[in-house]
Amino acid sequence: MPINIVSDTVSLLWRLHLYGHAVPAGLWKATAAYAEPLFPKAGFAFANVHKAMLAAATADRPAVEACAAALTAVVEAGTLTAGSVVPAVCRAALAFAEENFDKCARLLDSPADEAVRIGGSRAQREIVEAMLLVALMRSGQAAKARDLLDRRLHRRFSPRDDAWRSKLAA
Repeated sequence: MPINIVSDTVSLLWRLHLYGHAVPAGLWKATAAYAEPLFPKAGFAFANVHKAMLAAATADRPAVEACAAALTAVVEAGTLTAGSVVPAVCRAALAFAEENFDKCARLLDSPADEAVRIGGSRAQREIVEAMLLVALMRSGQAAKARDLLDRRLHRRFSPRDDAWRSKLAA
């Protein structure tokens, strides 16, 4: 199904980037070429967020801004049940891709707790929280990052989160 291809591919590539790994050359562009004609209208929150992340990763600022503006209009019209979390995550993805980590963290401060409204699996939604966490760490907000890591580690152990927690404690 096209939605699964888009969401799974974008999530995998975003995680690689998020956690500091190089995304193999050409994969973002190939994914963008595949996804471009799909889900063109605002209102399918899950698809819209993934397409915005893809646009952010390929430095297509106008596409992210247009998507976020269209989603905001749908929210204001009262027809997007997922609410304002959707355009906020889109804008945060752009801020993250542009390495404006402080802005990304501000944009995700409340929406990260509402990511469930976007839809998808827990693993799909967790990418929003992970983006917030990395943005907090990269913007020097160690106390907030520690608090978030403590909550994540309370839910389930992760060697990566444990290592990050140790670095923040030092």
